[in-house]
Amino acid sequence: MNKYSITKVFLSLFIVIAIGGSYLIGYNDGNKDRDPAILETAIAGTNTSEPTEAVKAYFDAWDSHDAEAILDSLTPDGTYSDSSGVENLSGKAYADYANSLFAAFPDMKLELISNTVASNGMVAAPWLLFGTHKGPVGDFQPTNRVITLPGCDFITVENGKVKNVLAYFDPEYLNAQLK
Repeated sequence: MNKYSITKVFLSLFIVIAIGGSYLIGYNDGNKDRDPAILETAIAGTNTSEPTEAVKAYFDAWDSHDAEAILDSLTPDGTYSDSSGVENLSGKAYADYANSLFAAFPDMKLELISNTVASNGMVAAPWLLFGTHKGPVGDFQPTNRVITLPGCDFITVENGKVKNVLAYFDPEYLNAQLK
């Protein structure tokens, strides 16, 4: 990955977080005179350590390659969707999906860059995924190539557990690394 690509990816993540975060806290509703204290008000009813702790437990489970721990970090109706077209996985289907990624990238490391509460239990969590392609993934047979994939999860936390994960990354960027 060249310096231009890294800059482009991180600039894109910044834009997604900035725009997504501003919508989450209501800054893009046309009110240009909004009091900056709105963020404090939005977060006031939320224990900010609870969402970030729940997200850390979720990422730790991924980084430990433990599908059961991933499921344990979710609410009973917790779901996962991502920008590759995966939608509303839960329970066994989500565990199977995680295990397929662990098999495809047995040395996979998921590095949580930050873990910021945006509003009422919503957390923005940019990340970097590293791994060596050792097993089939999608239409790609193992290539032994090392991949680096930046992304960002927007995670809803409810009662100390992850309720919903919306994962954003560039599938074409990943596919280019696997070719």
